[in-house]
Amino acid sequence: MSTLFGELRSHIKIDYSLEPKTAFVIRAGGDSPDPTAPDNPFVRINTPYGYSIYVPGSSMKGVFRSHIESILKALSKEVCGFSHQRGADCGKKEINRGTLERENDGLLRYRNSCYSCKMFGSTAVGSIVRFDDLFPYKPENTREEKMKAVTDIEKYLNIRHGIKIDRKSGSVANRALYDIECLSGGQFFGSIFLKNPEKWQLALLLKTFAHINHGYQKAGGQKSRGFGHVHLTIEKISCLSKLRDKIVFSSFDSARGFIDDPMSVFHSSDTFPPYSFEFSGEALEKFEADVNSTLSRAW
Repeated sequence: MSTLFGELRSHIKIDYSLEPKTAFVIRAGGDSPDPTAPDNPFVRINTPYGYSIYVPGSSMKGVFRSHIESILKALSKEVCGFSHQRGADCGKKEINRGTLERENDGLLRYRNSCYSCKMFGSTAVGSIVRFDDLFPYKPENTREEKMKAVTDIEKYLNIRHGIKIDRKSGSVANRALYDIECLSGGQFFGSIFLKNPEKWQLALLLKTFAHINHGYQKAGGQKSRGFGHVHLTIEKISCLSKLRDKIVFSSFDSARGFIDDPMSVFHSSDTFPPYSFEFSGEALEKFEADVNSTLSRAW
C-alpha cells in the first residue's frame, strides 16, 4: 500500500505577504539587559542583512492551526486536544497495547489521527504543511535591497503603553505599567509548503487566508486589546505534480492506503516529470475556486 510521503504526487508552494492593519506584535522571550528597552520587544533575529524584525513561521502555523481546528469542530470533525478530554493528543492515543506514536505502521498512525493532526502533524504523524519565517524582504531581492528593507521596517515601530486595572477598585494597579513594541505597517514575505496534501487540507488553508483578511482570526499578541489584524496576500501558488495536466492530490483509502486524487489544470510546458505549474492573477483565482469547491462536495 502507498504511503503519504513515499512518492511525489504534488508539492505546493504558496508565496504570500503579510501587512499589519492594526498594531501587531510578536513578542520576544527573555529579558533585555538594556534598561531603555521596552518591556515587550518585537522578536528579532540576526540575518546576513542585519538584525531584523521578523514573523516566526511557528507563530503563523499556530494562527492557521487554531482557526482550522475551529472550522473542523464546526463541521463535527474529530480534533484532539480541542475537546474537554485531557490527554487527548493523537500521539498519546492507546492502540494495540501501546501509544499511537510508537506504532510502526504509518498508515495506521494516519488513520487513527484526528483531522488536525493529519494536516499539521503530531508526535505520531508528520506535518503536511510547513511554514517559513517571514522577513521584510523577498528572497529574490538583491543584498542591498534586503539590507535597506531591514532598516526601513524599523520606521513602523511604535511603543504602546499598557496598564493593569484593579478589578476591585477600578483604578490602575500598583506597578502595572508596561511597554509593548509593536508594528503599525510594513510588509513581510514568506512561503507555505504542502507535501502531497489532500484537497480538503489545501481548501481549509485557503479559506483561512480569507477569514484572516476579514478579521475573524487575528495574529500575534494583545489581540483582545485591538492588536493583530493583518492582511495576507497570496502572490502566487507554485506546484510540482507527477501528471502533466493535473495536480495530483492525495486521498486516504482505508483499504488501499494513499491513492491519487487528480484535479485537471492546464498543460505544463515541462517535458519530463515532475511537471511544474504556476498560478497568479486570474489563473490563481480560478485555481482557488476549483479547490474550494471540492470542500463542499466532499463534506
